[in-house]
Amino acid sequence: MEFEVHQVEDVLTKNLINNTDMKRLFTLGLFLLSVTLMSAQQKVALQSNGATTFFNSASAFVDAYNAAVDGDTIYLPGLQYNSPATIQKRLAVFGTGYHPENTEATGRTRIGAILIRDGGSGSHFEGMYVEGSIKLAGALVQDITFKRMHVSGNIELFRASNDACQDCRNITVQECVAQAIVGIYAKADGVEISNSILKQVSYFNNPDNGLVRVANNVIVDSYYNIYYLNNAMIENNVFARTNSSTSYSSVAVSHGNMFRHNVFSDNPVGPEINTWSDNWVNIDPNTFFVAYTPTYAYENNYQLAAPASYTGSTGNEVGLFGGYMPFKLNTRPSIPQIIQQQVAGEVGAAGTLQVDIQVEAQQ
Repeated sequence: MEFEVHQVEDVLTKNLINNTDMKRLFTLGLFLLSVTLMSAQQKVALQSNGATTFFNSASAFVDAYNAAVDGDTIYLPGLQYNSPATIQKRLAVFGTGYHPENTEATGRTRIGAILIRDGGSGSHFEGMYVEGSIKLAGALVQDITFKRMHVSGNIELFRASNDACQDCRNITVQECVAQAIVGIYAKADGVEISNSILKQVSYFNNPDNGLVRVANNVIVDSYYNIYYLNNAMIENNVFARTNSSTSYSSVAVSHGNMFRHNVFSDNPVGPEINTWSDNWVNIDPNTFFVAYTPTYAYENNYQLAAPASYTGSTGNEVGLFGGYMPFKLNTRPSIPQIIQQQVAGEVGAAGTLQVDIQVEAQQ
């Protein structure tokens, strides 16, 4: 039996089309989509040196990783996978996304906890739900991006006191959901935590730290939202704390930071020595957001009720939907994804089966 793809619609931004790397990922994504349509079983795909290899065993992600070399791309369809014990190669790993409603046509990609060591420097992870934490460990781990990920645990720049990420550079957390971003034991430089939904950023207090920037996040209920964080740029965030946590300050044991254009549900100015500029304090999250509950839920989108009244340092609104890379509500990764499909109820006279699909990709 042959499959006839009747319609494919791609929705792309101009910047995505004009970017060489994104063109490559777009081509890979369309190829993988065609394979998904032709196969009753979704397969993990490894792209290496222009060739694509498929894996469909119970350990497909692990098998693809073992076969990969530096610079390869792994695509994980919307199923659940065990993760490799350690990531020691420079890879790009893409899933279908983490949001249940936005992955109805594909299923969401779920993987186990991740440990990334030195050899994994330069890697990119996008569009997955991680059951557990992501941990970085080694003498030098650098140039790693986590984008549109939901991490049920923490993203940690350490593993244990005897196996720390001794030097972590250029680590980007963008449009993610996680419990906390933790930097204990690490020397951090070029760490960018932006447009994400978190409970806490903590333990970036190594005296040798370089630039740590925390920007345009929504930081929800926790005992302390900023804890043992020193010498960082903290701007355009919304600290939305209610219920039992009101007896704790949103900022504690943190020194030498620049706080500017942040919205606080309390007044966090305390004995610590920090610089404060153009912040809003004692703001009620229940009226600040269009819809809000104290704990994270997929139905919360954290849109501002009056965005024009709260302008950040980048000239647009504070919170998730401001800054340089605003949060995307559909949370889909930046390679093409099936967002809608319809399969004919019967095979045509020529032995073909009509399949109508709509495909979307965004930067």
